[in-house]
Amino acid sequence: MNTTSLEQELLGTFKQQHKNEAFIAKTMQAVRRVQAQGAFQTALDSTAAPKRKWWQSVGLRRVTTTLAVLFAVSALSISGYAYASGTNPISLIRRWIVGDEVKVQYNGHTYEYGSSNNYSDAAITAYQELQQVGLLNFHAGNEFLAPHDGAEYLSPLKSTYTYPWLGTLERIDDTNVYIRQQHLMQDKMLRTSPSNELVAIPKANLWFYMGTKRVNATTIGVHDVDKVIYVTESSYLRHEPGSHAVPTQFNEYFGYELTHSLAELEEAGQKGGQTGKTQPISEPGMGGYSTICNNNGADKCDGGKIGSSNGEGLYAIASGANTMSNAYNPNSIPYGEGAPDDSRAADGYVSRDLQGHISAITDTDITIQTSSGAHWTLAYGKDQRQQFAKLHRPLRVGDEIIGSVLSSLTDLDNRSIPGNCVSYLKRL
Repeated sequence: MNTTSLEQELLGTFKQQHKNEAFIAKTMQAVRRVQAQGAFQTALDSTAAPKRKWWQSVGLRRVTTTLAVLFAVSALSISGYAYASGTNPISLIRRWIVGDEVKVQYNGHTYEYGSSNNYSDAAITAYQELQQVGLLNFHAGNEFLAPHDGAEYLSPLKSTYTYPWLGTLERIDDTNVYIRQQHLMQDKMLRTSPSNELVAIPKANLWFYMGTKRVNATTIGVHDVDKVIYVTESSYLRHEPGSHAVPTQFNEYFGYELTHSLAELEEAGQKGGQTGKTQPISEPGMGGYSTICNNNGADKCDGGKIGSSNGEGLYAIASGANTMSNAYNPNSIPYGEGAPDDSRAADGYVSRDLQGHISAITDTDITIQTSSGAHWTLAYGKDQRQQFAKLHRPLRVGDEIIGSVLSSLTDLDNRSIPGNCVSYLKRL
């Protein structure tokens, strides 16, 4: 049986006037690196403890089947190559047009963008790397929230969101890694913007990844200088369980070494409109749900259920009402979207999710035992249970409950939650 290298399969396909050996070589380098470290998705699927949903692309309007569909095999933008069938892991980059949208299939994923945009094949592969690194960052953040180093880590209600950014690693010293920030990765309307700032990141506050593997930041050396790095920054509260101390706030950085050039990544992040011909590239349905309870990393929660319409809200006052609205306590301290002021947060509190089974019921409370074995006692009295029982089967020991509470930053070890700090409850 004859065998051919991936380079031969790529280069031996309808070569025309334009030269693309450099792109092919770069692609092969990236492919071998991913092969050597294991495919991104395989590693991500095996990573434990995702938390809340990372990303869900905006749903695009459905196009009727009467529209003409034009199928085209990508040719490295206008480079003059068409990929050979059966190449692996770089499968055919296929493009076809449906109305105002261009659909793209690459390496097991389907992307789409407005037909007035023009993405080269290098930008398509760069976009996939950004998607994979973004998902890896999602899992890394979840892993960080799980208790470690003798502490639990929480996300404060009040914090300024920092967009991910791209830069090149310039130098390293004993305590810091210096990365030149060059592009801010923003939202769907403002995809990237140029920057030029040297950022000193303490090694002690940096989780660094090469491929899918986290490495100790102290191992970063001169051989990594000039590498392109994807950086995210998050604010956390650090609390030592049982200390009864007020948590301390700090910033943590997550860095990911990329294989594509800044120019390719910038093209992949070009801005556009939200819909129609100008919409930028996206992957519909990309995302995942958590198994870690938000700001309660010792416990497991089903992230797909906490915000769904399934279940029975414990604050129902009339039949036929929406489960989501029935699950919110009308007498809780307002925060987030429910806050009456611009702060959108309750001073001195942090929101925490929990999921478990009722272990005890009294005239004033219900107690929920979570996956870690902790017991949370929530104010939910006899009158509330009787009102709930008019619409649903009465609550009983063993029922599964999922919800959110507000914990005081001055007493994070407290598991007895007053009624105005119980914000959301429903029975699954």
